[in-house]
Amino acid sequence: WSLAIEEQFYWVWPMALLLLVRWRRRRLAHADPAFLLLPAVTMAFVVTSIAALATAQLWSGNVAYLATWARAAEILAGALVAVMMRCGLRVELFRYAAWPALAVVVLLATVTPSGAGWAYAGGLPLYSLLSALLLVSLQSSSSARALLSTTPFVRLGAISYGLYVYHWPMIVWLSPQRMGFDGLPLGLVRVAATFALAVCSYRFVEQPIRTGTRWPQARLADIRRAAPLALSGTLVV
Repeated sequence: WSLAIEEQFYWVWPMALLLLVRWRRRRLAHADPAFLLLPAVTMAFVVTSIAALATAQLWSGNVAYLATWARAAEILAGALVAVMMRCGLRVELFRYAAWPALAVVVLLATVTPSGAGWAYAGGLPLYSLLSALLLVSLQSSSSARALLSTTPFVRLGAISYGLYVYHWPMIVWLSPQRMGFDGLPLGLVRVAATFALAVCSYRFVEQPIRTGTRWPQARLADIRRAAPLALSGTLVV
C-alpha cells in the first residue's frame, strides 16, 4: 500500500513538473527552473496538507492515513527541500536545529500510537516538515551529523529500505496466535526476523540489482543449502 502511494506520486510528479516548467517559461524566459517551481511546490504542499486534515475530519482517520491525496504532502516536503536547495538555500543556517529536530522526530516516532492518535488526524505533514528540517540541518557539520555518520547508523541506513518493506509482513505473519506468545518476547522476535530479512535482501537482491552483477556460483550454492532450513523453519512456525 505505501509503496503504491509512492509509485502513484512518481508517475504524476515528473509530468506535472515538466508541464509546469514549460508553462512558466513561456512567461519568464531564461529563468532557473527551480525558481519557477518553488511557488508551485510550496502551494502543492500546503494544499495536500490541508487535504490530509480535511480528510481526517470529514471522512475518517483511516482514509487520511491510507489515501494518496492525504499522504502526498509528506513526499512533497522532500520535493520542496530539493527545490529550495537548488534555489541556493543556506543550509549552514540550520546546523543548530539538528539536535532539536532529531529529538522531536525520535520522540514522536516513539510515543505515536499505532492505529490511532494525531497521525490519523491529518498530522503527518507536520512530521514530514520536522523530518525535512532534520535532513537540511544534517547537511552542515555538527555533532549530530557526526553521530549519525558512525558505522552502526550507516549500516542501519544501508538496510533501512528492507526494514521498511519487511517489518509489516513480519508483524502480520508472526502473530501471537501463530507464535504462542506475545508482548516483549514477540516484539524481539519480529525485530530479529525483520533485520535478518533486510540483511539478506540487501546482500542478495538489492546490491546485485544496483551494481548490475550476477550472483556468484558460491553464493547460489549457499542459498540452495540454506533454503531447506528456511523452509523447515517456516513449516514449524
